[in-house]
Amino acid sequence: MAVEEKSIFEELAPYAKMVVVPGVTVGNLTYSNQQDLYSTAVFNAAAGVVAANTTMQFYQGALGESAIQQGYAGGTLSLAQTNSKFSKGQAPANQVYIATHAGFVVTTIGDRDLSVLSQESLLQQQSSIAAAGSLCDLYSVSQNFSWDLTIGAGITRTIGTLSEYTFPGSFAVTDEGVSAGAPATASISSQNGSPCADMKRLQVPLVFPPLVKVQITAQNGSPFALIGAQNVQIQMVLRGYLMTMPVG
Repeated sequence: MAVEEKSIFEELAPYAKMVVVPGVTVGNLTYSNQQDLYSTAVFNAAAGVVAANTTMQFYQGALGESAIQQGYAGGTLSLAQTNSKFSKGQAPANQVYIATHAGFVVTTIGDRDLSVLSQESLLQQQSSIAAAGSLCDLYSVSQNFSWDLTIGAGITRTIGTLSEYTFPGSFAVTDEGVSAGAPATASISSQNGSPCADMKRLQVPLVFPPLVKVQITAQNGSPFALIGAQNVQIQMVLRGYLMTMPVG
């Protein structure tokens, strides 16, 4: 047995009898490849305040589709935002994606209109909120937003806060600079994790069944303030396996 096959077997074996669609279980599926699936959404915190019940939708827009449904002001989704080809969160008729781990990366972006995205904004996209000038914002966003999962017409389940799934942890580093001739010092605020933190294993695998809409939403409750940049961008990353349905 190949190493990859053994790894897949060990990972998914406990869920072999989990029903994907009526008559088909995880154990009936055929392995295609192992991959990460990611989707990015953005919201604007007007005047540095995140409004109550701000909602972000993940995996609703596929690669090459309009970015508006992911919260952007315009443009189309490129590989910088998503690698998902599941339009409206639906896998094609012959495919199933099974995620075993999940994580969120919180960043900032200078321009929400991807059609005119500048190089400066692309650089900002790679920086954490903390690097934009606030040690608190990364922690605030990840603690105040929780994410929900709805598969088809099923019950919506709240999985947890982004903080529980933020990787590599809600941490921040700032350079205090030079004061009164003293040498520059760097202070580290490790608020919820570390640079070595990995994605969190899901208690139950997240399944994208064929032709069934999967909705993943992140939402806050009460409004809260941000110190740094206004355009907050969040990427959800799923780690798992692309499988194919049985033939016949």
